[in-house]
Amino acid sequence: MNEKIIKGFVAEIEKSSPLKLKVKGHRYNPPRPVHFYGSKRNYIPDIEVTFANNKRSFYIFESEVKEDDISQLLFKWILFSSEAKKMSGKFYLVINKADAKYCEEVIRDKQLDVELVVL
Repeated sequence: MNEKIIKGFVAEIEKSSPLKLKVKGHRYNPPRPVHFYGSKRNYIPDIEVTFANNKRSFYIFESEVKEDDISQLLFKWILFSSEAKKMSGKFYLVINKADAKYCEEVIRDKQLDVELVVL
């Protein structure tokens, strides 16, 4: 996803007055990496938002979702979904319209707790 789309999401999120707003690539306050306990592989959310009571939500922007990559993507989506749930927040998966049907099927089949945002 391009930077303009991410900036649009940041502007909308800022309207909700979060305590902290961290954006991937930001030099001074980037989001922290997230990983499963004992795993060497970690992922950095595109946007991490902290609200009152330490409630934390994550946004991931997937520019393309391919069947060949679905196992790796599922690992990442499950990770952010569980991390958001642990922090009483939500996990937002932002995708292109072309990938919507496939992603909806995968999310439903795997019973993931994901807020799907289609552009």
